[in-house]
Amino acid sequence: MQITPGPYFLSELLEVRLTLTNHNKTPVMVAGVLANSPCTGALGVYVTGGSKPEYPLPVDGAFMSCPPPMPSSLNPGQTVSILQNFPLTMSGPMRLAFGVRFMHVVKNKQANQDVYTNFDPLDGHAPALSIVIAPKVPEDRVISLQWIGSQVHVAAPEEAHMNFRYFYTCSNFIPINGELTETGNFSWQPFSQSFLQLPLCSGAVSQWQFSVGAPGFSVANGNTAL
Repeated sequence: MQITPGPYFLSELLEVRLTLTNHNKTPVMVAGVLANSPCTGALGVYVTGGSKPEYPLPVDGAFMSCPPPMPSSLNPGQTVSILQNFPLTMSGPMRLAFGVRFMHVVKNKQANQDVYTNFDPLDGHAPALSIVIAPKVPEDRVISLQWIGSQVHVAAPEEAHMNFRYFYTCSNFIPINGELTETGNFSWQPFSQSFLQLPLCSGAVSQWQFSVGAPGFSVANGNTAL
């Protein structure tokens, strides 16, 4: 597990590289897909610790309906490596632990189906890092947003350009076919422009909420009624 170099500060967008290699002579099963999937990915980061002051994100409470994770097989000698981004929303000491759920496959002969049970070959010793989050953003790490017409322009230090990430949701407040709906990208995705266009949100009354950041820089938030 590798992370953006410190020092770390509140509202920083952290980039984490998670790498898993099967050194066994037989395949290993894990719960989820071996890719950077916001819903069913097999690899992730467990965050513990932290305290106030906090940095709440407007899109953090977005609802996403996820199916149960399907098992994936990591073959002998195979390595999978993914990048994940997430903002530091609390201050003080925090612990980041490599998250993966290993599985055994047991054949149920009576039901003629496979039964998956959890096990931990790491015996509770997954890789982990401890960091300390400062409550103040350094001046040379600040990203800000400005509306110009129908575009949101991103103001950032030169080092952050071409490395932007964004996260958004569209919430519809008038029911569509009897249901309130919410859409979005549900994960931090890269973009190379210095601006965001208004998304195509459905519904008569919608709200667009978004966050923009870059690894090692602050996260800036915005929203508008559409």
